[in-house]
Amino acid sequence: MPVYSTVAYKAPVTIQISNGRQLAIACMAYASDHQGVFPVTMEEVVKENYIPQETVERVNGFKVPYWNGEPGFDFLGAGLKDSDDDQAVVFKSRAHSTKGEFIVVHHDGVSEKVKGSP
Repeated sequence: MPVYSTVAYKAPVTIQISNGRQLAIACMAYASDHQGVFPVTMEEVVKENYIPQETVERVNGFKVPYWNGEPGFDFLGAGLKDSDDDQAVVFKSRAHSTKGEFIVVHHDGVSEKVKGSP
């Protein structure tokens, strides 16, 4: 039974990491067509068809079970440039684990679970 509980816990975390990466890829595609500048809002990315509205709604409606806080991500990448630090945080999950872990997505598209608020 311990294997099942580990998988049951890790699977939603992996889904949330993947969800954040989808958002980042859409922002990177947007930036490549806009002189290397990230959008000011996610609405711009949807409006210009880099990602479907349904995907954004699905991602922002998902929360890892047993995590505290609201579902979805906060967009922190407004106005970033391609030339900015690859480790700059573009998205951060609104929810966090009981250990204080968040999902963050970096400027270079790397998504990960980190402890503490970046």
